[in-house]
Amino acid sequence: MSHRVVFGFGNPPSQMLISLHQRAIFHGVKALYNYQPINIEGFYLDKCIGVLHSANVMGCHFTEPLQVNQCPWLDNFGSGSQSSGRVNIIYKDQQLLVGEDTLHSGSLRALQRSGFQPEGARVLLLGSSLEAQSIVRSLALTGISQLLILHSSVDRIRVLASGMKRDNPDLSVMIGNLQSENLQDIMERIDLMILAIDIDDPVVRAILPARLRLGEEITIIDLFASRQPFWEERDELRILTAQSLLLWQYAECFRLWNNFDLPRELLTTDEYSPS
Repeated sequence: MSHRVVFGFGNPPSQMLISLHQRAIFHGVKALYNYQPINIEGFYLDKCIGVLHSANVMGCHFTEPLQVNQCPWLDNFGSGSQSSGRVNIIYKDQQLLVGEDTLHSGSLRALQRSGFQPEGARVLLLGSSLEAQSIVRSLALTGISQLLILHSSVDRIRVLASGMKRDNPDLSVMIGNLQSENLQDIMERIDLMILAIDIDDPVVRAILPARLRLGEEITIIDLFASRQPFWEERDELRILTAQSLLLWQYAECFRLWNNFDLPRELLTTDEYSPS
């Protein structure tokens, strides 16, 4: 069996940590695989894409996602790209080149596997990192009913809120100040909380215990995950960390490039998850 190849396009391509984890994952399933980074600074991307038509090339990924209108050389787009308008990997369907956004589809698969049901869900976003913004934009396309964004600077999230309301007119989008809102009341009415600030933040530490004492199921995405012991022995919670979301995004890449799912045991093994 000949080696198969994935290309990474970016500037600089060395920033693509996905290559290290894909190496580990492919090694775990004993796949013959090479990762070849290509710096596209000074080159036309459409010229580089031609190499993807080679028989043993599985696809490529990008340091930064492209907008779908930047990819006229693609034959089709996956459901994630159609929803988000972005492309971060290319895979092959027969001889067709298909663009997909695994940042979108991987995060949603991770949430679904955790038991979270987005239809009609009420979502609270604390803070506003770029990764968190990507997640809430994806969730907005899945039927959530309410999104409340709290930040220490309301002006910083006005643009995000107005854009999401424009793109999703049926979604109730509200913004507020992290320090002044009655967070304990808010916490009793949400299904998913996205922590884009450290849980050691005094405001977060003040409200989380109040919610946890309720004993109700809630899904939490902790994008810092810097204080894992805080979540121990809290069985009523469904916790997703930035690491688990990344691993599911890698698993989506693997599935699309190979046309079969990553073995489940690799999705729960620390050896293959980001450090």
